[in-house]
Amino acid sequence: VQNLLQLFRIPQVGYSATSKDLSDKSRFSYFLRVVPSDYYQAQVMVDIVKHYNWTFVSAVYTDGNYGQSGITAFREVAENNNICIAEEDTVLSNAEDEEFNEVIRRLSENDRVNVVVCFCEGMTVRNLLNATIRQNKTRRFLFIGRPSRVSFKYYR
Repeated sequence: VQNLLQLFRIPQVGYSATSKDLSDKSRFSYFLRVVPSDYYQAQVMVDIVKHYNWTFVSAVYTDGNYGQSGITAFREVAENNNICIAEEDTVLSNAEDEEFNEVIRRLSENDRVNVVVCFCEGMTVRNLLNATIRQNKTRRFLFIGRPSRVSFKYYR
């Protein structure tokens, strides 16, 4: 959309667009965002991981533009900071419960990793948390991700 709008010098404000590409002012001079790009979100997550001296993490991301862009940025920043991604998984936000259960099962196979970095849409996070509840793994993992509009009324 920004390509078309900038032809007419119409500014666009992206309230949820996080792609690093949109920060290139030579290409997108009329685009403004209210959330940080994926790169800065990834850097903050790496800073948190480093602060607690975690060297192995798992990662889950929503299969789509936001998740793929975010995990790519996280991989790059993590590698530059000697952080190993032990397990990486992707899931569609509208996948069936069994697929989310399977993600949690795969994450549970590695006893050394308790921290899960998420580049997930709100529904993906909700479904992951529901899967941890169904499998009685609520105390097993620490999920790190950007805030989203997930309703926590279903969780205790």
